[in-house]
Amino acid sequence: MVQCAAFGCNARLENWKKGFFCFPTGDSIGRKWILAVSLRRIIDGTLVDFTPSKYSKLCIKHLK
Repeated sequence: MVQCAAFGCNARLENWKKGFFCFPTGDSIGRKWILAVSLRRIIDGTLVDFTPSKYSKLCIKHLK
């Protein structure tokens, strides 16, 4: 099942006809995507960036 990785977004491919996109890898654009959609977590008191896997996707709502 494809689901948007953005915090609080419940968009899923099966009930949403618009696009889903893979995170860019190996460049600063991927980091900008992570920061833009609040994909940071606090782990043991430290703010840590989300690390997207090859399966992580964002829906088009977050890429405007």
